Amino acid sequence: MPQPYNKSNGKKTATKNYSTPCKYFQRGRCTNPRCPYLHVRASTDAATPGLNPKVETTISSNVGVDIMKTMLRLFFEKQQNAIYNVEQGLLNLSHLGQHEDLRSVSSSINFNTKAFCKALCHCVHEICLPPPSALSLEGNSITTLSHLAAAMRDVGLDAALRVLSLAQNELETTEALRALRPFTHLVELRLAGNPIEERPEYRQGIIAEMPSLLVLDGTSTADPPLSLPWPQLDGSAFPTAEEERGGERSGDIVSPLEASYALVSSSSLGVVEKSVLRFLHMNVFGPLEYDAFSSGRSRGNSSVNELADVYALQAALSLSLSCPEAAVATPLKTSSGQNPSTDRTVIREIVGFRMRQTECDHNLTRGIRSPRVAVGRVRVCTQLEHWLYPPSFAVKHYVHSSMNVVNLGLGESYEGVVVATVHGVMAWCHRTTGPRGKNNSETNSDALVILRNFTRSFIIAPRSQLSADDIARGNVPAEGGWVILNDMITLLPFAAGENNGTHELPSRTTAVLFGEKVYAYGVLFSPTTDPRRIHRHSCRYDVPVSVVGVLCAFVHNDLELVEILTDLSGVPLNVFQQLAALVEQDPIAAVFLCRLERRYSVQPDAGVEILKRCEMNWEVIRSSMESSTPTLASVNGPTWVV
Repeated sequence: MPQPYNKSNGKKTATKNYSTPCKYFQRGRCTNPRCPYLHVRASTDAATPGLNPKVETTISSNVGVDIMKTMLRLFFEKQQNAIYNVEQGLLNLSHLGQHEDLRSVSSSINFNTKAFCKALCHCVHEICLPPPSALSLEGNSITTLSHLAAAMRDVGLDAALRVLSLAQNELETTEALRALRPFTHLVELRLAGNPIEERPEYRQGIIAEMPSLLVLDGTSTADPPLSLPWPQLDGSAFPTAEEERGGERSGDIVSPLEASYALVSSSSLGVVEKSVLRFLHMNVFGPLEYDAFSSGRSRGNSSVNELADVYALQAALSLSLSCPEAAVATPLKTSSGQNPSTDRTVIREIVGFRMRQTECDHNLTRGIRSPRVAVGRVRVCTQLEHWLYPPSFAVKHYVHSSMNVVNLGLGESYEGVVVATVHGVMAWCHRTTGPRGKNNSETNSDALVILRNFTRSFIIAPRSQLSADDIARGNVPAEGGWVILNDMITLLPFAAGENNGTHELPSRTTAVLFGEKVYAYGVLFSPTTDPRRIHRHSCRYDVPVSVVGVLCAFVHNDLELVEILTDLSGVPLNVFQQLAALVEQDPIAAVFLCRLERRYSVQPDAGVEILKRCEMNWEVIRSSMESSTPTLASVNGPTWVV
């Protein structure tokens, strides 16, 4: 076809120089005598001068990939049984270039090139069925993983991969492993023998790049389980499912300071501990507590300066945020469930409140060290007002009954200190909110209430030295006889609600200020019922979620839980159901039967007799099985299959 007419203003238009081949000529024949495209065949493109470099690279790359695919396909078909264990899902490609069948083309085996990685992953995808869950690439001189990771994602091999060994390669930096970050199912990685192993703190860098990893170089990435006992919470304050859905009772809500005062009167505490809790109740939390039915300073109108005598002259105060979301923020709903006010004054005060908290964050566990730690009585009172008790907010404290008081010296040296830890929820309500808001209004329907969990650790000492006779007679300091040396405050996101720490209530015309219900299970973290923690242990140890939930309610610490889950790893749920039928549907007894089979190869019927003799005491069972006691004779293999 002729060239289109171009206006040249009397000048001769130069023909454009095309360097791409003519598609009509490649198909057979081009009838345009003035065709500006190159009349070359695809097979001679590489030898044609003036060919587009991009076309030349694409053609040569495709040809190289096809040749590599053919070579690797022949190798896989011949050595499939030797390199791929279908039962274990392990594909062993270690020292691939040293195989006898590939020694002649070992120079073409390069895991750092795109062509080879693409050809290899295509062959694995087509031949290895089901796809491998474990891949060994040891000793292949790998310096980068970008091409290999991209090729694996293209064919879907990343979804099945759980274990990857890259030992004895040439990986030098954590950036080289960044390509594995999208591999969210990868739980075990081996890097022994790489230069990266010599870098300081390389484990921390890899764990930060790949948070889904559970095992690195054969060692767990998680902290070792602790034998510290879990907190034992009082179940009387917990509502039942029926009460939580529809009913209300006086005990299902944690009243402000009610639990702490009840704990003071508990007979399980010593005189020193009771005196300290009474001091915190009356002199620290009480003066700034909002009370809608009282007047004066109990309404929350008192200044923080009234607490000056509570702190020592050189007292210290610090604020830590567990995460950025722990700082206060504008709630999404008001107390009555309406949209919050857009008053700029209110928003400005909340934003300023949040900035004061974030700027003074002193969380050493996250590597944040604030230069604004308050030291001195005056400075402590000033920062308390800035961080927790601004004048424009009314404050309530929902204190949990699980306070902890440790007596360090009083009663022995009589010059020691007492460490008290208090858990709870702080609620801030803006005093004047919206067009209907009034100062100190008791029924603000447009009140903005912010909820945050808190933990405060106090180091407290008596104002005067105590004698042995004082301790023996119970003459400990009264409410004003103590002084705070150190006050460490930690804020956390509200555990029992969403929407930036607000507890959404049904819409209504009026709402009592601080009408939110704060339940006991939302105040303090409980490892026995936390669903995310249970699910994490279920995935890590391959134990059904329902079984892990039952065990969390039975054990008392992490070490005991991990020991049991290790024995039960890989056992399906139907096995526990079969064993429960032998022990009257007792889930703990079914777990014991499974552990007996796993550890000592005891049949379920014989295991039932052992449980009866030992009265469901695992320590007695273990000592009896490990000793040579003839009463618990060993039996043969199991009658059920895992």
